[in-house]
Amino acid sequence: MQLQGPGSMTKRKLVVVTYDNNKTKDGKTQYLDVQLDARDEFAPGQTNLHAVTRSDKDKDGNVRYTNGAPYSADQFEAIKAAAGDNYVQLANRDGSPGPHVYTVEANVMPATRGSGIIINTKGEMGPGLEVDDKIIDRQFESVAAAKAAKDAEKSAQVDAPEAETEAAVEQSVEHEEPEV
Repeated sequence: MQLQGPGSMTKRKLVVVTYDNNKTKDGKTQYLDVQLDARDEFAPGQTNLHAVTRSDKDKDGNVRYTNGAPYSADQFEAIKAAAGDNYVQLANRDGSPGPHVYTVEANVMPATRGSGIIINTKGEMGPGLEVDDKIIDRQFESVAAAKAAKDAEKSAQVDAPEAETEAAVEQSVEHEEPEV
């Protein structure tokens, strides 16, 4: 998630995703995948809507990405209270209970520990946009569209110098002086 400019960290529409097993053994910390809602005004063009993205290598050397940031149990309760009825539990592919998804409108701020952006749970928070069982699909579609647009832009930039060279050659041919 890239937020720049005046007002970019204020009253953002957010999607908060978590799983039952995303809490510490003592229950004091819950890991939340906070994302900019694809319907937020700052979302178009974003190729990563996650507030936090870290990459780590597993024991086999494969790169794995994680998007969870730690929030205290009290912070998580504040987020759930702000979401109100804007909540859905999705099903996993096998039909078993999957992630819990909440939507909130809240101020965000740079993380003080680690990197990324976190919800300011001490600030004003309220319910986000309507949530349904297609919300994660819309998040993926928004990112895919942004990536496709970026790829098209890169492709156009690669093709542009070639087109400029061709135009310059054509222009020089048109302006050659006739032989005498």
